[in-house]
Amino acid sequence: MPGVSVLPELNPAEDAPPSPQRDLLQSWLDARIADMRAIFARPASAMTKADPAAILALLQHHEFNYQSKGKTAHLAPDLLETFGRLIAADQPLPIYFLFHGGYRTNVRGGALAHTFAPDQTELMLLWQVARLKARLDLIHAPGLRFAIVINNGVAFHTNAIPYEKTNAYVAHLRRMIERLGAQDHVWVLNQAELGDFSAHMARVEVLPKPGISEAEHGIVERFLGRSCSVEEASLKIATYERAEAVWGAEVRAIVAEAGGFFCRQIGHPACLSFRPFPGGAIRVQNGAVTFRLAGGAVKPAFVTPLTWDREMPQGLPLRLSLFDGIHPAPFPAEEKARLRA
Repeated sequence: MPGVSVLPELNPAEDAPPSPQRDLLQSWLDARIADMRAIFARPASAMTKADPAAILALLQHHEFNYQSKGKTAHLAPDLLETFGRLIAADQPLPIYFLFHGGYRTNVRGGALAHTFAPDQTELMLLWQVARLKARLDLIHAPGLRFAIVINNGVAFHTNAIPYEKTNAYVAHLRRMIERLGAQDHVWVLNQAELGDFSAHMARVEVLPKPGISEAEHGIVERFLGRSCSVEEASLKIATYERAEAVWGAEVRAIVAEAGGFFCRQIGHPACLSFRPFPGGAIRVQNGAVTFRLAGGAVKPAFVTPLTWDREMPQGLPLRLSLFDGIHPAPFPAEEKARLRA
């Protein structure tokens, strides 16, 4: 889709003058926000019991899932059993979506910095959830309970990302959800509220991962927010892997108790994927949602620090009341080092 790539600058200090691009994206986002409020407010229209296979087909639809049915066929028996149990009990689908650590990497100009406020990236995730609810309401009246899982305990233990900042992110994301009227359908599972995760890791032995690649080193630095040696990066990768294993066991128990199931942003043999924005097939912690404008159409896209120079999205100031008091971020994105390719 040729056209112009733009990155919204939400609620700037001074309003920008009108322009065709600004008016197009402003109208498109205003319409999506209005649609979300309507979808989250209206009752389901399904009049009969759902078929478990129909729910599975919906979750496997390319609108929400980018894995092929062949790659998820082994998941079907357990999922169908779960759906059948929920249908019989007239319960909503408890979906647990593994999101990120309560922050995202900065994308502007390759700085090793982070953003700690929801923006259009989270808005597009909520738009995906609303679209799923709208389709699900036609076949399963109880709807869904969509948990956005924030593993900020792992982020703190691995990369010393302050709880103050990630908890503020969670608070702002919850405020967004409430302003959209989605709180009965969408909620945030915040790892920090479950106890001291580092205490769980105290007796876990961690040995540096040998022979890491330059790409792995760069990933560590982007999520760490500063440059580091190969030795430190090797230890960080190993620490993250062990921390994710410990957290994974904990969150699996939570999901099992709720009778729910996982979704991830990326393909994984253990669960279905769920696109974090329309057309998305990437972990959004790596960057930010942008929009491509062409011929009066708007299409969500994505930019990372590594693709910034190629994409060069134009900044486009927009004012959305949904983000009042939420964006810009309450914490500055401090540049501590330059990007390692």
